[in-house]
Amino acid sequence: MLSGGADGAIQLFDLECERAVEKVGKNGEPVEVLRAIDEVPRRQGHRFGVTSLHFYPFDLGLFTSTSYDRTLRVWDTNTLDEASAFTFDTRISTQAISPVASHCLVAVGAASSTIRLCDLKSGADTQSLLGHSGQVLSVSWSPRDEYILTSGGTDGTVRLWDVRRAVACLASLDYANRHAGTGVLAGQGGATGLNADEWARRTAGSNIAHRGAVNGLAWTDDGRYLVNFGFLLRNARSRTQNPIVTPQSLSSPDLVFAISRTEILSFDLFTGALVQRLEPDLRKRVINAFAARPRQIGLYAGMDDGTIIAWSPQLMSDEEEEELERELEERKRKKQGRNVLDEVYRSLMEAPITFT
Repeated sequence: MLSGGADGAIQLFDLECERAVEKVGKNGEPVEVLRAIDEVPRRQGHRFGVTSLHFYPFDLGLFTSTSYDRTLRVWDTNTLDEASAFTFDTRISTQAISPVASHCLVAVGAASSTIRLCDLKSGADTQSLLGHSGQVLSVSWSPRDEYILTSGGTDGTVRLWDVRRAVACLASLDYANRHAGTGVLAGQGGATGLNADEWARRTAGSNIAHRGAVNGLAWTDDGRYLVNFGFLLRNARSRTQNPIVTPQSLSSPDLVFAISRTEILSFDLFTGALVQRLEPDLRKRVINAFAARPRQIGLYAGMDDGTIIAWSPQLMSDEEEEELERELEERKRKKQGRNVLDEVYRSLMEAPITFT
């Protein structure tokens, strides 16, 4: 796992390493502590705060980082040496690398309204995507199509791009024309502080996904649904924070996690119902960022005091696992018996019979 700080330092963690038990806090409570195995010290890489970090999807020996120092840097994970760097003329908010693409493009969102595409193979800043009227806060590649990119920004729009056609975006999502029964909008006016009439006047003729900034985007793992997230707090509207959607094979119902200042909220992806609140402690520390391990259940939250807190699901005891195995075997045996009976009746009566 990678973490970046406001001082520009980058730390590398091995989540499979054994954790030491240490006493922390005023009461000396014993907790499991995981220390970084390596780091890029402050100002030896980025000069200002780190804004995003991503492992290269096809080779974990490589990762990329962006910073307020207006650079995108490429690193060797094994040595933490810088391999290459891209310099821009404006502050960088976020970046994204396609998980399925044959190309090596990194999409970069910046304080300007332009999305830049950088080619890791050639080392060139290849093209720009124009369409947003405000700062680009979030970019996310489709997990199904290697050329489809989505973006969101302070203008409240979510745009879909085919990067092979840089002339204009393919589509812009419109909350007003959403399908009945899907989507949730909390706080009309949101972080903009505008009333409904003023918002309608300013956005006339535009497709708007949020009545405020779009701070984050996340696809479901099958690429069928796109989640877009916006803070309601005014002082957080220009901050990037992508929501986390659980893989469909790991949870039922499908869940989406989002930060709400001092806690992490989980919602049912399709109903919008609040499922659970995760609070780090009673000190109400602010959560700056969070992440999840791919194809696993577990959350890691970066706090404003420089610590990282981990949540993991409660594991079943040996007795509970044995009981579950017996129950599954019994269900399997009953199902097999029903299948045999079904075949007998079908052959005798020549009519389908369904057992419930």
